[in-house]
Amino acid sequence: MPNENWSEEKLEKLLNKQNQLSTRVVHSLNEIKEPFTILALVEPKEYSGIRNGVIQKYSKSDIQVVFLSLNSGYAKIVQDLNKEKLDSKNIFFIDMISIERDLEPNPASNVVYLEAPTELTEAMLLVVKKLDEKPKTVLVLDSISTLLIYNDKSSIEKFIHTLVGKANASKASVLLLSSDAKQKEDITKTISQFVDLTINF
Repeated sequence: MPNENWSEEKLEKLLNKQNQLSTRVVHSLNEIKEPFTILALVEPKEYSGIRNGVIQKYSKSDIQVVFLSLNSGYAKIVQDLNKEKLDSKNIFFIDMISIERDLEPNPASNVVYLEAPTELTEAMLLVVKKLDEKPKTVLVLDSISTLLIYNDKSSIEKFIHTLVGKANASKASVLLLSSDAKQKEDITKTISQFVDLTINF
């Protein structure tokens, strides 16, 4: 039951805003030619709407989506997607956060759990394997900001540079999500040099 700070009206407005954001993301991606490499600067509260928009766009297409999740674990993402009636079965998740947060892994054929967000090499090997299986792929990293909590700036820049390079070699697309761009101006500026386009959602 909503408390006095979260009335039904406020919750409805929030959900409507997220749905509008998802629609805007789908529209934006429809206007961008694939393959693309994009750094998307977002507000933390808008991550779920953007994530849902990406999955809405590609879940029923022949394009494989590989989702590196650091903000939310696989179980929470699937729960949120089910509420929106979005199918996640065609999305492959690399869950880098659930075990770190002592969340019980939810075994499924479309998810691999890594021990911690520091396992960048393991994540890269999984990405390369999925690209080898199907080059027509969109890689989504959610998010650079969370990676910075667990890794040093140099390691992340190297990881992102390699990720984009592997995607370019396979003619795959990359969508990198990041928040707090002003506070993380140095790494935002560096990573923006690796991609074709930096956009604000």
